[in-house]
Amino acid sequence: MVSNKNIERYIEQIEDLITDLSHKLDALKAELKTADTEIQEERQIEEETSASDVMFIPKATTSQVEKPTMANSIKKEVVNPLREYISMFDYFYFRRELFLDSESLIESELDTLTHLVDFSSATKHLAANYPWVKTDEPAAKAFLEIVERYYA
Repeated sequence: MVSNKNIERYIEQIEDLITDLSHKLDALKAELKTADTEIQEERQIEEETSASDVMFIPKATTSQVEKPTMANSIKKEVVNPLREYISMFDYFYFRRELFLDSESLIESELDTLTHLVDFSSATKHLAANYPWVKTDEPAAKAFLEIVERYYA
């Protein structure tokens, strides 16, 4: 025969097991929620990047087509934007660390740097606007290396 004390002890053990399982379930739910949040953030970054990388080029009508001339050839010399020298990972890293996590700010600076003449003028421009240029921050060094490589 099972005594009342034994039954009470079994009930306590079962209640302890239920409590432990409940805590483990809560921990798993929290991990799942964190993973879902990370996946959503990654998807958002991918969508923003793919949307900004797509370029719409309308077809020219016959009235818009110019006859090729030497002047037009020189005028249409292609300038590769600095943005093409920066990987997607580095772009978000620099945006976060150097440009206050502002997409408009980094895009504006990349556009400005693309149209400067050389590395010297680029560093002067950056130094006049950003104190991190004169620091030993890893992000600043990496960004300046890419800018230097762009003008090389």
